[in-house]
Amino acid sequence: MKVGDKDICMCGLSENQPFCDQSHKKTLQEDEKKLYWYVNGKAEEIVTETDDSCCEGDCCGGQCQH
Repeated sequence: MKVGDKDICMCGLSENQPFCDQSHKKTLQEDEKKLYWYVNGKAEEIVTETDDSCCEGDCCGGQCQH
């Protein structure tokens, strides 16, 4: 890192918090309509399924998350 201007990380992915290390560029190929969770620097898509098999849909309105 050069001496002088420093950018603050706004994406939360930087390994050099609170400073930006360009990790946000990993997200360029993501679908903006999907949600991702990063584990060890790798994106995992978060999937929510509609399922009425647990509690026959009474406990969560059929919106069980797996």
